[in-house]
Amino acid sequence: STTMPTTTSTTVPPGVLTVSTARVDLAASKETATFTVRNGGGTLLTWSLTGSPAPFTLSTGGGTLAPGDSRVVTVGLTRANLPEGDLASAITVTSSTGSSMKVTLVGKVARPPTVRIVNAPSDLLLCTLTAPPSVMAMWSDDSGVTAGPLLSWWGPTSGQVALTPSSVDYGYGQIIVSTSVAGTYGYRVTVTDVWGNQGTAEGSFSVNECQIIIGGSTATGR
Repeated sequence: STTMPTTTSTTVPPGVLTVSTARVDLAASKETATFTVRNGGGTLLTWSLTGSPAPFTLSTGGGTLAPGDSRVVTVGLTRANLPEGDLASAITVTSSTGSSMKVTLVGKVARPPTVRIVNAPSDLLLCTLTAPPSVMAMWSDDSGVTAGPLLSWWGPTSGQVALTPSSVDYGYGQIIVSTSVAGTYGYRVTVTDVWGNQGTAEGSFSVNECQIIIGGSTATGR
């Protein structure tokens, strides 16, 4: 009799698509972030990205993966022309084997307020001080500011006060200076928006001793 050889068939597992994360977060400052797609199976697979990623951008729309191979997808975000606020989009990673996974793309646009000093003290003399010098400032922000923009100062004296508003984007405050000690003062106006971003503007001025002429001689006085 004749014995026939035995043959063994091997079943190759299909391609299996895996995605490294279901959420890509660019927060308030990242320009790019990544996720990875991988073929964990035994045969070639094709994959694609579908959905509406805008305003985010994607480095690729899909491709093919051999068994064990992976591909990094870069998510980008250009904030220059976007209004402040939270951003969210969603895409779907789909494979030729029929599997799919949703990936959420999130980020934030948050810019600090713009602050400008519009009226500030010039150098002063101790002997002519009759009222605390005032600082006036203007500010702007897309999202709006919180109550109480602050004026702080340092030098012979230091302190902090909330600016008195004259309008929604304009205010003033007074610096309490020493009436007996000359010196240089620095000051800063700080404005905080509803997202917690801060904008500042700074300046300085001096309070000087008075020059008094007595009998042809010059002396300092207050």
